[in-house]
Amino acid sequence: MSTAGTGTMEWLWEAQESVEAMMPVAVKEQLPIWWPLPVLVYLFAEVCFYIYFKTVMVPFANTIIAPSEYRDYGRDRHKLILRILERVTRTAKVNGRDDLEDTARYLVQWFNYAPNHLAAGSAHKKKKKQQTPTTTKYRKNKLKATTSPKRRVVKFASSDNTPSSSNSNNSDSSSSSSKPSLLVKLSDSSIGSSLGTESVCSSSATGSSPDDSHLTMSDDDHDEMVVSLVGAGQVVDDTASDSASLDDDDDDSIDDDFDDTDDDEVDDNASIHAEYTVTVLRKDDVDDFMAWGFFGKFVSTLEEWEREEMENCYQVLEEMHGIRFQPGRSPHYKLKYLLSLEDCVAMHRPLIFYLQVFLVKWFAGLLFRLAGFSRHVAESGVICWYKPAADDDYSKNLLPLCFFHGVGPGGHALYTLMVLLGLNRTGRAIFLFENHSVTCSLNFKALTDNEIVDGVREMIDRFCGPDRPISLMGHSFGSSALTWILHSDLKPRIRQMVILEPVSLMLSESDVICTMAKPIFKAAIDLVLEHYIRRQYPWYNSELWLEDIPDDVHVIIGLAGRDGLIPTPKITQEIEAFCAVNPKVAKNMDFIYWKNNLHGLCLVLPWCWKDINDAMLKQELAMMMQSKSSRRRSRLKL
Repeated sequence: MSTAGTGTMEWLWEAQESVEAMMPVAVKEQLPIWWPLPVLVYLFAEVCFYIYFKTVMVPFANTIIAPSEYRDYGRDRHKLILRILERVTRTAKVNGRDDLEDTARYLVQWFNYAPNHLAAGSAHKKKKKQQTPTTTKYRKNKLKATTSPKRRVVKFASSDNTPSSSNSNNSDSSSSSSKPSLLVKLSDSSIGSSLGTESVCSSSATGSSPDDSHLTMSDDDHDEMVVSLVGAGQVVDDTASDSASLDDDDDDSIDDDFDDTDDDEVDDNASIHAEYTVTVLRKDDVDDFMAWGFFGKFVSTLEEWEREEMENCYQVLEEMHGIRFQPGRSPHYKLKYLLSLEDCVAMHRPLIFYLQVFLVKWFAGLLFRLAGFSRHVAESGVICWYKPAADDDYSKNLLPLCFFHGVGPGGHALYTLMVLLGLNRTGRAIFLFENHSVTCSLNFKALTDNEIVDGVREMIDRFCGPDRPISLMGHSFGSSALTWILHSDLKPRIRQMVILEPVSLMLSESDVICTMAKPIFKAAIDLVLEHYIRRQYPWYNSELWLEDIPDDVHVIIGLAGRDGLIPTPKITQEIEAFCAVNPKVAKNMDFIYWKNNLHGLCLVLPWCWKDINDAMLKQELAMMMQSKSSRRRSRLKL
């Protein structure tokens, strides 16, 4: 044996002796002398997997994929932004806010306050200024007073949600607590000389982002809003602890304390016919947002028809609210995320992690089989666990339940307690569908929304018949599947929708995307899951719009008061606004509010299972009574 080989063997024997010296005597005596061999094999496998992860998996995950077809909009992407703005307007009016201000807030929420980011260099700017940081135009002075008679300042709404406006010369510009305008009303001839004034409020002196306390909602205000939903349906309020408060992260806030532009970037003729401009954003900034959000591309890669369609999006903004943007790029704001265009940043997971996920899923499958479930695979690749209804007339008359799980290692395994000890108690038929792409599995091939719908249809037709009405339930990410089914040929068969802590409601807001960028979320997912969310998840086909739900479908929405993933206050406002203008739909909608719950706690709390079962059975009883009444009226007519 060579000298190198002898040295390696000696080092291995020394390492083995050192490890055995730290072991208890009882353990050491039970181990065979060859125990280091499997350890070395495992370590070798981990090293090989790490190399494969870095050289194959990461480059594949970072490959840009063209977005899938926009199901409801096709090439008319301006219809999507029109729908978003109509929702913003409706919610603002119902809640007593100014819809113009809320529209501006919607746009600005996608941007981060990044002072002097242009001077440091930007990856997406069209023209870079040749200047050093020492010559950058950025003065840390207080906001200067403006007295131009050609514009009117529209300020943010006050804390009581009452819109307010005043002339710019009435503002106390010398006070460090005064907030500059987010919107400026323009004259018919020019934008006013004050827009070209470079000014920064006192918060810039410390380098901190501006105050956003006017955008937050107190617990008392939110609870009052939840109580107001009683008129729309049933509110189940878990008040076990009144001391808990709603989590509201500040990193999604709108930084509105800067009214900064450079004189050489202002084109006085650009907004001749515009009524308003957003002071903190410029045209290039919004171009970046629209190119990514509505076309899944960088501005530089847009095709001709896409550029024309993006101009149609701007036309929607101008026609609805008279908003246009000054040319150039904001020196202090830049787009937060380009989710589908950025590289995946998931941490490396060792092989033992995926082995644990496999064992958890295997053990959960064993429990499901013991409870009467059987595993089936559709032709499209959809995996389904099915349990027939109990052998009695009551259970057979209940709607079969199609359940869709959320994101998490093991997927459906995390829902074992809820399904077996909660939903299974009613005796109804249950379909539990798997989506392997969100379960931390080593499989990059994701099923499309159409393939999932085909698999669901195949399973329902196979076990319940082609005309059987169904009930849908989706938790968190699983609510996206409800949207896909709602826009398929299964729509006429839907009688009930149970939407628990839904990601799909108000998906076009920035909250969920900002949450996904947080370290705690990144630590909970793997590369395959992140690749699916960034590259293959069609958010524009997955957002659940309440107006798309038919009037005769009964709806149950369950929300957690301390949810850190989805914007519970925003969703509550949207539900309230929707019910206010759609009273017919509101009659069939029940609202469950678990005040002190975090996201996902409803999966393990028995009283949450009871709330869900009670609400479902109540609605099904109402549907049975309506059906009997309809049949009775039909007989009387005959």
